[in-house]
Amino acid sequence: MASVTSLATHLLGLLQPSAGQTIAKTEAARLAFYHFLKNLCEPGEPLSTATIERFFRRSLAHSHWADHKLELFNEVAACLQHYSNATGEAVPLPPFASPYDIQVVRAESFRTLEKVVEEWIQAHQGPTDQIRILRDREEKLLVCNLGVDRQLAVHIFDRNLCIREGRLEPLNDDMAVYYTADLGIDPTRNSQIEIAPHTVARFRFVTAHTPASGTTGPHGFRGVQVRGYTFQKTGSFEGSELHRLPTLFYPLKRIEQFFINRTTDPMYIELTNLLEQASDLMARQHPERLRFAEAAMERGRLAFEQVFVDDRFLRLLLENLERAVLLEKRETETREMRSASSLSDLPIEMATQVGHSASLVRDNHIGLNLPPGQEFIEPEGPDLVELQEAEKCETIAPKNAQPTLEEIL
Repeated sequence: MASVTSLATHLLGLLQPSAGQTIAKTEAARLAFYHFLKNLCEPGEPLSTATIERFFRRSLAHSHWADHKLELFNEVAACLQHYSNATGEAVPLPPFASPYDIQVVRAESFRTLEKVVEEWIQAHQGPTDQIRILRDREEKLLVCNLGVDRQLAVHIFDRNLCIREGRLEPLNDDMAVYYTADLGIDPTRNSQIEIAPHTVARFRFVTAHTPASGTTGPHGFRGVQVRGYTFQKTGSFEGSELHRLPTLFYPLKRIEQFFINRTTDPMYIELTNLLEQASDLMARQHPERLRFAEAAMERGRLAFEQVFVDDRFLRLLLENLERAVLLEKRETETREMRSASSLSDLPIEMATQVGHSASLVRDNHIGLNLPPGQEFIEPEGPDLVELQEAEKCETIAPKNAQPTLEEIL
């Protein structure tokens, strides 16, 4: 039986450009098919009609292929035929007899999306499954399916729908995160979520005792992220812890906020404690209060916008801390302005002391803000200038001087 790995290898040979040439635009569909088999399928997975249908559905979520679906269908059919002729392997039939057997529509009403997802649940729900539907602020629906073994599957649906055989159904149902009974990522199944517009991450948590992983590397999250309508690989996860993968950490935590109790969430507890500690340092006038508070606010805003959206307690902590930081900065600016003003006014204060003797200026604390009653009091009586003026106007005659002619007459 043909496998996705052998078909991807065959397509790679068809995609090899000649020297100095690039892949033609007409081969974009072949390139997208190759990247999908290589990045979004399991190695060695049997090639089936369901695999090809999943590729078509995932491709039609991009506006490029929705506008050029005839080219996409024809190229995939040609690739399958070429592979079968070259290898002699039997290939599955395409899921659609014609490209026009599936029509993509976008739900304008969120209620329409809810009704379509409810019908999908009825077709896929087990007799003992517990279902809960949650609404995301970004106009997505989360369907939490708790099995009898306490394992949880969370499916994410957007507004993209399709009409097939007269029925309205979700365009894609492969966006899902699978959890174990203790709410850890299931190591036996691949999870797949959208981490950014037109960017998908496919991953699983690999442990040392996971036989399905097929790797001997370190335990942790392993997977790839692909982007665009050609499903090109733009990054990979190689056995890292979740908190070291911000591109995966925040989208995954955003999903978990809807069904995990925040009072027991380690990230939420650590974040709220950090903001409260920053507020306490501001109140105690700690020397490093501003640096610590600004770092805490930056982390808090990121979590508030991407993970704990519209959380009231988190909003309150952020607003209180931002208010304290703003007041602190204003007070610092006011003190600096007052200090600069006092220095610029110093020569004017000294100029007001003109007319006082040098000794009085030196001994009576010119320029100090003395309390009332202790200011310099000018001594009574004429000062040196007045005495000098008086000497210019008076003439003192000696006692033994001879009288003048005017006095005798």
